[in-house]
Amino acid sequence: MMLFFGRLDAKIGWTKQLHLGAQRNVNTAARQKTWSRCRLRHGRRSSPDHTLAKYLDLLSQEDALPQMILST
Repeated sequence: MMLFFGRLDAKIGWTKQLHLGAQRNVNTAARQKTWSRCRLRHGRRSSPDHTLAKYLDLLSQEDALPQMILST
């Protein structure tokens, strides 16, 4: 969905705003209950900055990178 909307934003000239840096796993009890299931489902976790870089690079390669506002 992010790629679809990124391409659409570029096509119609909109600026995309992303809010980064959400804290995850702040509840120890919930994390302990779900950790094994999440680990199996998602496998190796990549860092958010690496994922963002891949996303932006892919849109750039397609000449579909919209103007961006990135905030933390």
